[in-house]
Amino acid sequence: MGTDRLASALVDWRAAEERLYPLAMVDPDSYRLALELVGRLLVQLRAQATTAEGLLELWQRPETLLAALPADRPTVIPEATLLGAALTVRAREVAVVEADARRAALIAAARADGREWVHLDGPADLAATVEGNRVELHLPSGTSLVAGVDPWSGDDPFLLRAVPADPAGRSRLARFRDRASWFAEYGRWRDGVTTLTSGVGEVSDSR
Repeated sequence: MGTDRLASALVDWRAAEERLYPLAMVDPDSYRLALELVGRLLVQLRAQATTAEGLLELWQRPETLLAALPADRPTVIPEATLLGAALTVRAREVAVVEADARRAALIAAARADGREWVHLDGPADLAATVEGNRVELHLPSGTSLVAGVDPWSGDDPFLLRAVPADPAGRSRLARFRDRASWFAEYGRWRDGVTTLTSGVGEVSDSR
């Protein structure tokens, strides 16, 4: 089960989910029924599939899943639409679980190696970050350091965010107009991470 095959399936499943939304406006009763039926399919998916590969396999042989639907249900909503919507929801759940497991494994490996920092997401090299977020975690303090680039955001496309382990602690957010300033400030934040989030509330600025 390759990643291309999964990506293609996700497109199909999301399209099925989106076909349900207009029902909420034009046929509320059918929409409520659809939600109930998708819920029944979700019960089966949660019991039978804990990985993306498992979802793909069930999609290819959906008979056992569809057997959970009432035989006397109205047929206004195609089975493929209901199944695709349920698969979309379950795929999101599985992705969260898999991401958490990957993060835990990376942290455990870093601790075993005696490292202070662990790279959790995005490009391995900050210089290679041209869109999206790159995330590092400082293990001794629990502070997450996020470096982001949003080329569509306007004048301040580069951002840094420091997120403390304690939700009540002080987070910091800074936006930058140019890449050089963003890159240099990231190094300063990283070097001073132990004091970066001391205090309460959020500090935000643009440069």
